[in-house]
Amino acid sequence: MAQDIINKGSTPLDFVNDLFYSSQGELAAKINQINSKDAVSNAEVKISNNVVTLTDGEYPALITTKPNTNIYSVGDVVFTATRTDSLSTAAELVLDSRIGNARFQGTVHILESTTVIFQNCVFTNAVTVQVGSNAHFIGCLFQDVGSVLNSGTAFIIGCSRKSTVAHAGITTTFGETT
Repeated sequence: MAQDIINKGSTPLDFVNDLFYSSQGELAAKINQINSKDAVSNAEVKISNNVVTLTDGEYPALITTKPNTNIYSVGDVVFTATRTDSLSTAAELVLDSRIGNARFQGTVHILESTTVIFQNCVFTNAVTVQVGSNAHFIGCLFQDVGSVLNSGTAFIIGCSRKSTVAHAGITTTFGETT
């Protein structure tokens, strides 16, 4: 019976390998993975609840246009500029770099009506949180002149500040080391 499924001249091991690699290809096709220099917003193909995977490389900006986007970095990811203007229409953004590394070199602006969760990210410049917005920093590193300038609601949890600039207006800090 199994021989009917396997191509003539191939072994059961060939069949298993074909099945495994075929499944991997289907899985990869379902993940919105983008490469260096691509715009994050181009991978937001659904109206909401998008999942985007970033590979190694330098990205021009982190701009999302759809609500409830989850972004995962699986390599060494660098954002040279970050604008969240489009996030003012989005409900939530989660950037999770527990597997890889996400480094923000430019100033990060979080506009009103936005909730952003940063996990294990590195900030080398200011993060501004506007009135009416929420920012959560979990396990992040603030270095060089990286700091949070808060006018909204900002939570810093288990982060490290090696920056020359202090945070301003932080709502709650749990376990930040300096």
